[in-house]
Amino acid sequence: MKKVIFKENCSFCNKENTIVTTEGSEGKSIKNKCFHCKKMMFLTVPVANDTSNGNAVTNKTKVGSVNQTEKKLSLLVLASENNKEQHFEISQPFLTIGRKNNTTIQPDIAIETEDTMMSRAHALIKRNDKNNTFSIQDNGSLNHTFINEEKLKTFEDKSRNEIIVLQNNDKIRLGRTIIQVTIL
Repeated sequence: MKKVIFKENCSFCNKENTIVTTEGSEGKSIKNKCFHCKKMMFLTVPVANDTSNGNAVTNKTKVGSVNQTEKKLSLLVLASENNKEQHFEISQPFLTIGRKNNTTIQPDIAIETEDTMMSRAHALIKRNDKNNTFSIQDNGSLNHTFINEEKLKTFEDKSRNEIIVLQNNDKIRLGRTIIQVTIL
């Protein structure tokens, strides 16, 4: 199977990364960890333009770029136990959000914090392509998920947990950590 190789600049540290994926992934959204700052990049694999050497080589594209009709969700951590500003742009269809930990298994959106009230996989964020919205659902966390200080309903059967469509300027609270929502 042919490889698709392209270069992208990280949206966090702006350093160049060489991305390798397989043929057939052109135009699809993928995530890839930056080789330099180790933060998760979300990008769209560009369409190949040169296959002369057996590998598809593409022109440089902007990290995080998605189809113009698709919205992106931007999360800004406003208050956490370490007061470190963190920013995440999301275009993926399904992600877990939670506290970064010392294991090899991390949530998709790993918030660096000492807030032990935030679970490691606290909530789920989903993109609905049909109506171009993002929603959030508690993932069975001990300390619940709050939107604008309203607690999301949870049940023993996690699949029945309340799902809320996120709106611009909503505030998500996971444990004691507050996250500002911006829809781009």
